[in-house]
Amino acid sequence: MRQFLALLGLLVFTHTVDAIAAETTKAHIGYLGTLPSSDPAQARELGWFTDELRQHGWVEGQNLTVTYRASEGVNDRYAEIAAELVGERPDVIVANGLPAVNAIEQQTESIPIVMVGVPNPVGLGLVPSLARPGGNITGVSTGTEDVLAKGIQLLTEVRPEILRIAYLGYGEPRYRKLAEESATATARQLGVTLQMIPLTSSADFDAALATLAKQPPDALIVSSAPIFLPQTEKFADFAKAHHLPTLTFNPLMVRRGLLMAYHADPANMFQRLAAIVDKVLKGAKPADIPIEQPTKFELSINMKTAKALGLTVPQSLLDRADEVIE
Repeated sequence: MRQFLALLGLLVFTHTVDAIAAETTKAHIGYLGTLPSSDPAQARELGWFTDELRQHGWVEGQNLTVTYRASEGVNDRYAEIAAELVGERPDVIVANGLPAVNAIEQQTESIPIVMVGVPNPVGLGLVPSLARPGGNITGVSTGTEDVLAKGIQLLTEVRPEILRIAYLGYGEPRYRKLAEESATATARQLGVTLQMIPLTSSADFDAALATLAKQPPDALIVSSAPIFLPQTEKFADFAKAHHLPTLTFNPLMVRRGLLMAYHADPANMFQRLAAIVDKVLKGAKPADIPIEQPTKFELSINMKTAKALGLTVPQSLLDRADEVIE
């Protein structure tokens, strides 16, 4: 009997200690993005992320601290703010976009990095395998370049007479090569010519648009890499001035004036991101967490932009759209 009571007491004590430990566990997440957290689009993404973390028991201000840093569209700032963020010694760092991942990767080999907004992490040399990424990087791939072929097809549906498409793409060499190979192959199959214009900084934008203005293409693809987001309106205004249908891979850029976006479901992507961060906070190693790929894609169309361009969007395309902005 005494042994039973002693064992019971030990079990109760152990359970109590575990409960107290769970309640008092504190987590610190670093987050490196492009837009300031006050930006409505970024606030929406952070909302999806933190709401999902709450479902896993992590509540900001209680047992969770999130330190947010943003480049505000200036790539040269990434190295400095990545070093600053790593210096905070968070338990895990979320890196949104390839420049952010590269910057954090150069600063630490020990802090887990959970990425989002990166299209082809194996092709870009970030990890050797999606199933077993190894090292300290895991996360969610956007599948952006994988849907490029579908996007080009959508452009030809909106304007069947298209012969030449210009692609303003992110200019990091590996990223550019993968995008160019995918886009060129699809363009060739559809009988159109693709002009790839790689840009590595927002300082390159005006010169690129000035060059295009001398011989405008029939359509324009705009990368959704983070450096392009803050100046979406610049590309939208250029496209309207030259009557160009546009394609991108981020619905926010369509809401800001581009014509169409074919993209992974953003809410689901940030919810999956939070689920992976939760695994890391609970002790899982990034090396053993498979990188997830999107399974649901959406089409967004801005009808205001279509009217401004004098385009008639086929009803068959509108019927397939998940979001139509009137």
